[in-house]
Amino acid sequence: MIKHAFNHQHPSIQSLPMYSLILGMIIAATSAIKFFCQQIST
Repeated sequence: MIKHAFNHQHPSIQSLPMYSLILGMIIAATSAIKFFCQQIST
């Protein structure tokens, strides 16, 4: 799915929501891991 998106060299507006969704998931995951580690340390 990501390879299929990278195969198109020209920027596609339809692929932007997918990238923003993946980026949001990564940010949410990292913040959740940081919060989880803080809860364990205390």
